[in-house]
Amino acid sequence: MLVQILTDVTTNLLSEKLKDYAYIALLITTLALSGWNFYKRKIQDPLKEPTRKTSIKAPVNFDYPELQELQKRESTLKDFRKQFRFNIGGLDQSRRFSRWLIENDIPARIARSSINHIDTESLIIKTKNIETKNNWCFAASILLLTALTLTLSLIPYRYVIASFPNSPTFHLSEQEAKLGFFTLDTLNIENCRNPEEVKRQSQAHHFPIAEAQVICSALTDNGAKKWVEKNIIEQRIAILILSITFALPLYELFTGVARLSAARVIEEKIKKNIGKPTAKN
Repeated sequence: MLVQILTDVTTNLLSEKLKDYAYIALLITTLALSGWNFYKRKIQDPLKEPTRKTSIKAPVNFDYPELQELQKRESTLKDFRKQFRFNIGGLDQSRRFSRWLIENDIPARIARSSINHIDTESLIIKTKNIETKNNWCFAASILLLTALTLTLSLIPYRYVIASFPNSPTFHLSEQEAKLGFFTLDTLNIENCRNPEEVKRQSQAHHFPIAEAQVICSALTDNGAKKWVEKNIIEQRIAILILSITFALPLYELFTGVARLSAARVIEEKIKKNIGKPTAKN
């Protein structure tokens, strides 16, 4: 049977190789990104502190002016945070930050995107070498995007990718086999009957003739369809897991590029406004 012919000899299915590493890589990537996002939310990015839901209470009317003033300030600060999604200290600091945005013509959405690059106390861009870091993030994004695209392109691939212990990779479908990824030559039931053709393709792709004959034997087996279908499903699952492993850091890099680009916009606006009056309380 085909399962006995191939499974016993073929020890290097692509799906098996990927399973050994894809799950571990996905776990490590998920944990690393979760830790990074926790760090950004709690330490770097005061914008994204979670909003706690509180029960709605009737407003309290105080008799003392001091308490009325405090109530008004707290209400104003709460409305400011809700409207603009900035959570950067008290009311006075929020006013200084808002005035800084206005004086430098910085849109609130740009500030939100780059808040973890802004020193909200000193009102400066605290991240150094923004352009260099942005270029590195962009280059890494392109590499990961290329890897993700190539990986995803294998999902609809209708061949099982495998190799013998002493052979290059071959590709097996229900009716034919290829001894190379980009080759147009195929082994099928018809040309497998021609030993010269099998030898020619084997030599052309530096593939052992004995293993090529095993593949030809497998093609005549009635269990070929089920074996190929089963392994293609496992192969696609493994490729999908690997794709997710690429996609998670890629999303984080795209976000990083967007934030660095926003910080660079702010930096340019600040440079244009050098010499103008600074923000006052």
